[in-house]
Amino acid sequence: MIIMTSASETPVPAIARLAAADEDTVRDVIHAFNGRGLAALDPQWAGGRPRLISNDDIAFTPLLGPTISSKSATRHTPGHWGRN
Repeated sequence: MIIMTSASETPVPAIARLAAADEDTVRDVIHAFNGRGLAALDPQWAGGRPRLISNDDIAFTPLLGPTISSKSATRHTPGHWGRN
């Protein structure tokens, strides 16, 4: 929406009100789009907690399922909580 309204020569304060954003944010988006084109619209999320499990671990995990005994698996179901 910011890019489209900017293309129609709408002033930054009006775009900021429409987008419920700060004027500096609107300017940053417009400048990023002018500099990088459509690639600027891809958010490139980063940060947060680092991934602790690899793709190899994910591929290996289903192989572990048959090794768990049925007794240990059923012992921890909600129907058995609170009973010994």
